[in-house]
Amino acid sequence: MSNIRPTSVRVLGIDIRIEYVDKDVIGDDLQGTYDPDQLLIQVKEGMDPGNTRLVIWHEICHIIESLASISMTESAICIYSTGFIQIMLDNEDFAKWSFPLSNG
Repeated sequence: MSNIRPTSVRVLGIDIRIEYVDKDVIGDDLQGTYDPDQLLIQVKEGMDPGNTRLVIWHEICHIIESLASISMTESAICIYSTGFIQIMLDNEDFAKWSFPLSNG
């Protein structure tokens, strides 16, 4: 698994930038945010890679929620984002099958 932090992600055909910012930018009580007007995820700098992945997936779930015009509770968003990551970590063959990488 790569620890190279992504700087963008495409969600349902929309390119979303990812920035890693100081806690002063997003506040002490948040680990990440999504700004739909700027198509930007901001993630608190300095977290371990596992927590960073979780925060990004959490914000991706919010993006899907917004684009699909559905309403989910914050608890549901937390459960889905944690579930997606844990499934991929616990099932390496399934993750590779689900997300095949093209080498050209």
